Amino acid sequence: AEEYKEKLRAIEKVTSKLPFKLEISEKIKALFGENMRVSATQIEKFYLCKFAYFCKYGLLTKERKKARFDALQYGNVIHFVFEKILKKFSVDELLKFSKKELLAEVKRILNSYINENLGGWTDKTERFKYLFDRTSNAMIPLVLHMTRGLSQSDFKPVAFELELSGKHGAKPLELKLADGKSITVGGKIDRVDVMQRGEKKYVRVVDYKTGSKEFNLTDVLYGLNLQMLIYLEAFCKNSAGKYGQAIPAGVLYLPSVSTTLNLDRDENLAKLEKEKMKKLRMNGLILADEQVIYGMEHDANGVYIPVAMKDGTPKSCDSLADVAQMGAIMRHVDRLVISMAEQLQKGDISARPAKGFYDACEFCEYKSVCARIDNENSYKIERLKRDEFFEKLDGEQNGGEANV
Repeated sequence: AEEYKEKLRAIEKVTSKLPFKLEISEKIKALFGENMRVSATQIEKFYLCKFAYFCKYGLLTKERKKARFDALQYGNVIHFVFEKILKKFSVDELLKFSKKELLAEVKRILNSYINENLGGWTDKTERFKYLFDRTSNAMIPLVLHMTRGLSQSDFKPVAFELELSGKHGAKPLELKLADGKSITVGGKIDRVDVMQRGEKKYVRVVDYKTGSKEFNLTDVLYGLNLQMLIYLEAFCKNSAGKYGQAIPAGVLYLPSVSTTLNLDRDENLAKLEKEKMKKLRMNGLILADEQVIYGMEHDANGVYIPVAMKDGTPKSCDSLADVAQMGAIMRHVDRLVISMAEQLQKGDISARPAKGFYDACEFCEYKSVCARIDNENSYKIERLKRDEFFEKLDGEQNGGEANV
């Protein structure tokens, strides 16, 4: 009967296991737009699984969850405190604070956060007050470590929570597609630091990370973890004017979770302190230039940045990329962003999730919709060494197959 035709067609699509695809161009344009505008985080979702991306950003579907609200949302609090304290005080002023004075200042800032965002202290529970005190104390070593890192760096913060939206001279990344259309990638940068060297301005983008995420070059190959690189490219491409012409100096994640170490009776306190500093050290990618490395950490011992120098030579190049390599990475990022737009324009929303080092299905809220079984149609992500990464990148740029 006519009324069952569409239902039967839907069942056939599932049982045939053909890739999911949008076939009506008008609907594709309505969902994604002719000139697409996306956030940097959306790109990672797309490359983890196109179908999950479609469900979340195309259909705007959301998983049903119990209503929960944690009054002290740690990530938001971290950003708020770091921004306010660096805007209010110079690094030299912060270094002169006693821990008691610093704690009082952090509590003042947190108090203003509660008044501005959480309705003040009216009807707040004892547990809320306990969380307030615990968060205040946990932030002291984080603020101190960040301050000490900036005190021996020539990179100075020039912008906080910077929106790449065209306002305040900060434009999003815009790339042209083969058909003349465009894709624009925006977002918000936690912090931008600049180092002046004569006529040159070196720029690094800093992201405050409250989770365990670390920068890894392999991710970039597969379209994951591109956010910071997109921000850096966008800022440097569009920075003429307020910030002057900028040279990309690197991207860095600043761990923003208080470290707790178990203390054994015979444990060496100096060793424990060293381990604590290691957990707070930034990770990311830095331009392989002595000016930049020593500009980020004057003695380049690798205490605050993921690079250490010995006799003028890096002990390891794992977190370094020279000018040509940095350029190759940026071009690869551009290709991935353009490829995403072109695949969506063709209606490609196939359920082909990332597996291996990542498992896109593990916590996916759309498992029950895609009807995939185990690892079928997935693609594997393997960790590569630095040289292997650049070898694959070079092969792709010389006519080889793209990895995603």
